[in-house]
Amino acid sequence: MHGSGRHLVYIWLFDSINFNISFKSGPVDRTFCYRAVQLQLYTDSCHQGYVDDYKQGCWSWFEVVILKDANATEPLVRDGKVYSWRSHENRLDSKLDVARHFGVIFDRRAEILDALEPGNCIGVMLCTRFPGWVNDAGEDIFSPMSWTLNTADTPDDIPEAIKDGMYTLTLTTDCYVKSADSNLVSKIWFTTPILDEYTISHIQDIRLFTFAHRQAHASLDSKGTWSWFDLCILESSEATTPKMNQGVRSLVWLSHEISPDATGPGYDINQEGIHFTGQHELISLLKSRDVIGVRVCARFKDWELSTRNGRLVVRISNQGTRRDPRPPKEDWRAVYRANKELQELHRKYMQAFGREWRENGGGVRGVSSLRILDAVMNEVGRQAGTPAPKPCDYFDMIAGTSTGGLVAIMLGRLRMTIAQCMEAYDTLSRSIFDASMLQKAGNANSSGARYSPKGLEDAIKAIVKTYGSAKDGEEIMRDTQDGCKVFVVSCNAKDLSNAPPIHFRTFTNAKVEKSFADYKIWEAARATTAAPTYFPSINLGGHEYVDGGLRCNNPVMNLLTEAALMYGGAGPYACVLTIGTGVASNVALPSSGNNVLTNLWGAAKSGFSLFELSLKTGELQNYFAGPMVGEKAYFRFNVAGEKIAEHFETERSGLFLMNKKEVLYPDNWKDINIDLADWKGMGDFAGKTSDWLKTQQSRIESCASVLRKPTKA
Repeated sequence: MHGSGRHLVYIWLFDSINFNISFKSGPVDRTFCYRAVQLQLYTDSCHQGYVDDYKQGCWSWFEVVILKDANATEPLVRDGKVYSWRSHENRLDSKLDVARHFGVIFDRRAEILDALEPGNCIGVMLCTRFPGWVNDAGEDIFSPMSWTLNTADTPDDIPEAIKDGMYTLTLTTDCYVKSADSNLVSKIWFTTPILDEYTISHIQDIRLFTFAHRQAHASLDSKGTWSWFDLCILESSEATTPKMNQGVRSLVWLSHEISPDATGPGYDINQEGIHFTGQHELISLLKSRDVIGVRVCARFKDWELSTRNGRLVVRISNQGTRRDPRPPKEDWRAVYRANKELQELHRKYMQAFGREWRENGGGVRGVSSLRILDAVMNEVGRQAGTPAPKPCDYFDMIAGTSTGGLVAIMLGRLRMTIAQCMEAYDTLSRSIFDASMLQKAGNANSSGARYSPKGLEDAIKAIVKTYGSAKDGEEIMRDTQDGCKVFVVSCNAKDLSNAPPIHFRTFTNAKVEKSFADYKIWEAARATTAAPTYFPSINLGGHEYVDGGLRCNNPVMNLLTEAALMYGGAGPYACVLTIGTGVASNVALPSSGNNVLTNLWGAAKSGFSLFELSLKTGELQNYFAGPMVGEKAYFRFNVAGEKIAEHFETERSGLFLMNKKEVLYPDNWKDINIDLADWKGMGDFAGKTSDWLKTQQSRIESCASVLRKPTKA
């Protein structure tokens, strides 16, 4: 970002700090706060053009500040702390020439990025102090610095109208030295990049700024100050000792000593070092491939120096001979082509993570789900001006449990139309559940379930023979065609509490231990529909499998997890459609009683309620899945009866039901569901669904509109 126009701050009469917020960003969002890794200011600026005493330092500078919001005119203050950080000073000389100043790099170790909160703004503050000082800035720009501790080449793109470039090499790593005797103890804290002949010939001046302290009490045996900073010439950035001049003299120069005011932890102060100009030996003795190092020093017993951060400011002339254009280090045409190819692959990848659909379990109540899906796909066709498309042509992944699993296999794996699926579903339901009381008793005696598993298996095989590729009905789940992916959910009958749900897939997911894709279609359908008391469990590979609805009656979270494992978690969801088999009435525990009979009856009702609860948790999953996907991409349809508003009812208890109390009942829905095996009630239930759909037309249109957006490559 940048601020256009010219910004000036003057101060003429008083010893006080004057400042002006020259420009600011817009309010930052949470994404910026989490992802921003570096912030830097550079300015094309200058001071008033004359300085009376160079030793007194520069009093024309810039700070980067946090503003509370877009309307704030002063830096944010929290708990007495002003959220402002110095970026850089204007060039200190007697010329009224604009220089380009590169400020401090604020990275993730700096306080400013850690302190930012959503809604804050980042501002640039021009500052001056003492009579006569001026801060004159043109455009201010936040930008990554071109010359850093890890980059040897200074930038070539500074306009010739800018006389100089002021580069701030910043280090925020602590450094500490302590002397135990009269010997010098020192460390090389940081260095410049390797300097080439062009850079050396254009260096105008160098100055070190530090934020440090010494020990609280000096040794009585030493006089003067014995903790200080040096600038030195090194043969390389890995060197630990200064370079020697003709083998006699170390190339080291004092920058500044630690002030007596900076004594002890917590008393760190900012200090400026000696101003080394172009005529100084520090610059004139530099050779190509040398580096300038910052050395931290202490001498004599108990003298120490602890520094928290430092800045080495180097002014490099932008005048005279220009650096020869360097050949590009990269084949940018090849990079461009590779980037385009990568973008196309990324587009396909993100589009693959597009549309998912999952269906609840519910026995013959699956007819309601088919009616809802039929309404959605008909609306897709109406908007597109075409017949209703197959779901397998629009959804990238379909999941289901129990009867929903059976529907998912027919529509996704066998690629049936909804009309074909409805017809097959009706025939299957009649053939399976049209059993007499005597037949149910016989089945229960032989298998513990009311209905024949063979009848279900034969009905599924008949559908596979008609719509699959294996004419014997023994086709496996694994799909050789690349397209809509399907899985159905089942559970391990011997471990319903700890073992994860089982996904019988039509595809291989390399992120899971076993994909269960090589079981036959009828076996996967039997496993997901093996509802206790209705059908017996099925043994596959030595394991007993039962209806997935016992654990995942609404498998939407299974679907989101599977999609994330298959496609990665970065891509957005284009559309997630979930369809239930009817909103059930509230499951409630009975009130506690005050006699043996009431409590025994209450215990029995509690057990039944807990069993009901295991089959009626479908809506709960939507509270988690909806926010994960986003309201514009998440659609949940589940036929519901008449709503019963929150109300009080009178309950009686005790001997002869003499005790009365008012009990508050929350919002509820009139139960319109039919039994899982009530195939004779399917027509009436389908009619109620059609009536309910008339109240959902706007949501159906919105869902269809989202589904029609192209996502597949």
